[in-house]
Amino acid sequence: MTAAITEVDDPVNKTLAIGLFTFIFVSVGLYAVYFFIISRYLRGRWARNNGVQLIKSDRDLGRQTRDVFDLAGWDHCAYDVLIIPTNAGNAKYYEVRWFTRDSQGSLGSSEGRKVQHSKAYFYYPLPGFLPYITIEPERRFGRANDDINTEWQAFNKAFDVRSSDEQTAHALLAGPVQEFLMDRMRDYRLTFTDDELYLSVGRYKAKRSLAYGPVLDEFVSRVPAFVFSQE
Repeated sequence: MTAAITEVDDPVNKTLAIGLFTFIFVSVGLYAVYFFIISRYLRGRWARNNGVQLIKSDRDLGRQTRDVFDLAGWDHCAYDVLIIPTNAGNAKYYEVRWFTRDSQGSLGSSEGRKVQHSKAYFYYPLPGFLPYITIEPERRFGRANDDINTEWQAFNKAFDVRSSDEQTAHALLAGPVQEFLMDRMRDYRLTFTDDELYLSVGRYKAKRSLAYGPVLDEFVSRVPAFVFSQE
C-alpha cells in the first residue's frame, strides 16, 4: 500500500516570504512619500528662485477645473499653484489631483481599487466674456466635419471645435487665430467659459509654466476685440 505524499508548509520560508513582501510594500510607500516631499521642495525652490508666488493648495480651483473639464471621481484639489503675471492679469499654473475607483474590487471587497490621478492646467483671465467653447486636437480616428468647421480644411482635420454658441465660435476662429493654433497650440485643449480660459497641458513641470502666459497673450491679441462680450 502506497502512503500518500503530502506537502508540508515550511514555517521558515513562509515567514521569509511575508517579511519580504512587507519590506517591499513599506519600501514602495516610503519612496512615494520621499518623492512627494522632494518634488514639493523642488517646486517651492524653483518658485522662490524665479520670483513666482506659490500657493500650496487651492480646493476651490480644483473643483472649478473639475467642472470645466468634467473630471470624474472625487476630492479634486489644485496643488502647487504658481501665480504667473500676464497682459490680462494673474494666470495660474497648477496640478489637480483626484481619485476614482477602478472596475475591479480587491479580494473580499465589492468596491474598486482607489486610484489617484494628476494633471497640470493653466488658467488665464480673458478681457471679456465668451460662451462655452472647446478647442482640442482631433481624435486619431475622429471625423473632421462632425463639429464646428471653418473654410480651412486642414484646420478642421487638426482640431475638434464645439460650442453652445456656433456663431461666436466662428467669430473667434478668425484667420490669424486659426494660423496661431496650427503653428503653436496643436497639442493642447483650450476651454473657454465666461471670462476664463483653461488650458490642459499634461504633466506638471514648473519650468514650463512661464512659457504659457506669453503664448496665450499672443493668442488673445489675435482674437477680434468684438468677440469678447462685456456682460
